[in-house]
Amino acid sequence: MSHSSKREYLALLWSLYCASGTRAGKSHILDEICRNLGYHRNSALRLMNSDAPPKLGRGPSSSNRKFSDEAKSQLIILWHLMGRPGGKLMRAMLPDWICFY
Repeated sequence: MSHSSKREYLALLWSLYCASGTRAGKSHILDEICRNLGYHRNSALRLMNSDAPPKLGRGPSSSNRKFSDEAKSQLIILWHLMGRPGGKLMRAMLPDWICFY
């Protein structure tokens, strides 16, 4: 089943779930989601109890570059001079090293 068809199917079941007033009806819809999509019951329950129809996926990704190619090359050189620390440590060390670089 494709990603978009899962999303459409869940949106349809979400509307049925919201319209269902009985506990047995809601339980039947949750069973159907678990059986057809392979979701765990708590995951299906979390999707159905949301205020809006469920959205699958992460959303649009940002492909904006944060650093230019020149800035990246300078950061790599500085990283080697610092002794190749991890990201958090390099960020903490950067103010002290910038004045020497």
